[in-house]
Amino acid sequence: MVKMMKSEGQTCPSCSSNMCMWCGVLVLVIGILYLLQDMGRITWWTYNWYTVAFILLGVKKIMCAIQK
Repeated sequence: MVKMMKSEGQTCPSCSSNMCMWCGVLVLVIGILYLLQDMGRITWWTYNWYTVAFILLGVKKIMCAIQK
């Protein structure tokens, strides 16, 4: 399956490459927020990592279902 994905140039087997790009951007923004929280720059970001992970997974599944 990995060879098939690499030959097609896609990283997500269930979504289009445009959707994968937006998922990547969203994960990057959340990662930066966690980094700023760890550095003490922001105090309003108090969410647990697993809460954010479940929300991201849910958003990705909903967006992939809408796209199909």
